[in-house]
Amino acid sequence: MAAPHVAGAWAILKQAAPTASVDEVLQALTSTGLPITDPRAGTGTTLPRIQVDLALSALLGQNQDPPVLSVTPASQDFGTVTVGNSADRSLVVQNIGGRILTGSASTTPPFSIVSGGSFNRGPNSTQTVVVRFRPTAPGVFTANVSFTSNGGEVSVAVTGIAAGVSAIAPSTIDLASPPATFTITGNGFANLGFGLPVVNFVRGSTLIAQARATALAGNTTLTVPFPTQATAITTNVPGLSAGTVQAQVWQQTGNAPTFSLIGSATLTVTDTRPVPGVSGISPNPIDLADPPATFTITGVGFANLGFGLPVVNFVRGGVLIAQARATALAGNTTLTVPYPTQATAITPSMPGLSAGALQAQVWQQTGGAPTFSLIAPSRARASRTSASAYRS
Repeated sequence: MAAPHVAGAWAILKQAAPTASVDEVLQALTSTGLPITDPRAGTGTTLPRIQVDLALSALLGQNQDPPVLSVTPASQDFGTVTVGNSADRSLVVQNIGGRILTGSASTTPPFSIVSGGSFNRGPNSTQTVVVRFRPTAPGVFTANVSFTSNGGEVSVAVTGIAAGVSAIAPSTIDLASPPATFTITGNGFANLGFGLPVVNFVRGSTLIAQARATALAGNTTLTVPFPTQATAITTNVPGLSAGTVQAQVWQQTGNAPTFSLIGSATLTVTDTRPVPGVSGISPNPIDLADPPATFTITGVGFANLGFGLPVVNFVRGGVLIAQARATALAGNTTLTVPYPTQATAITPSMPGLSAGALQAQVWQQTGGAPTFSLIAPSRARASRTSASAYRS
């Protein structure tokens, strides 16, 4: 039954204002209608009931003040948004005067008008304007949403922080002389109550190193230690190696722990260190009748990766016969290894050294599982009564 009423009211308004547009007639009817709620729609549906006299007055501007533009709120903060994502906020346009308020809204990137950019509002009528913040680079952004209309002009300040990573310094490193720390710059870094951000060093999709920032300046600058096994939260990561990696900054958002990716920067890693290897073992020779207390093994690339000093396996024909972990490391070139006995063995029930040729293999421990990586072997020969020689 509503259609005949609407059609009749429309005809009256068009007869009184034949040059009025469809939008103007519709706006006059809806903006002056009396809001009525129909409870039959469950939660209730509210629509305007036509008041032809007021609609006609609004359309013709009779006995009405001019339109006046009002926009609320006076400013809008979008908070922190990760680069590449977006956030929406609403502004409300209202005609607090008379007649028909006509106008539009505009802004500048990285802000944009999503909906409600044009408006035609009768007296006391409102319209929602949705503004979007979609940053493409880290930083702090401010702009204005400008409203122009036949009822005046209004400017609403909008602000937003774009969280992201701008750079890492140094951006190229050599593992022969690694930096003590990295400096990562960007925006939106924070301690949300669960610790400073964590940096994952990723190659492809594989996590190879990890460290939590140790200092934060403002929300723009992180100090991150050079990643080692000791700095890693995730166990058994192999560590940095030559090649390109992404330094991903993750904000910790919960105790679970949960994290949110802020952004990443490219790090180039080179490695001019000598290739790990064993050059010799001494004393040279030994006699099992008078064994040495320790051996000295020389080479390059020896290290404690956070799981202990290298382990030396004494092997004959593929069979492990004795074993000992180094007790001292000088630089990355010299290991001190105790004479192998049952007490020094990690693997149980070793028979021990006996006369004959053998290999003294140096194994670097790379994980807590435990896992090991062979550096290189050194040839050996032992005798019970006579001199024997170690030859590299």
